[in-house]
Amino acid sequence: MHAVTIEEAQAHLPELIAEAQRGGEVVIRRDEGFSVRLEPVAAEPAPAPAEPVPKYDFRKACREIWGDRVFSDEEVREMREAELGDFS
Repeated sequence: MHAVTIEEAQAHLPELIAEAQRGGEVVIRRDEGFSVRLEPVAAEPAPAPAEPVPKYDFRKACREIWGDRVFSDEEVREMREAELGDFS
């Protein structure tokens, strides 16, 4: 077991971490009697890559509903008012 003070740990942290990774026991102590132990943590498996979200094809959906129809400004305004209400 390798026991060090907080000051020593701050000055030599990379070496203490390497020692703990090799299986050595490293304890950091404080004046009040409080102590902690450095120990290696098992590597966690990498998360699986997220599935890509398919992009919504708005134009295709509109063509499926309306075909190739072109609406006048007045028709669009009426449809919006029917759906959202009159905001003018």
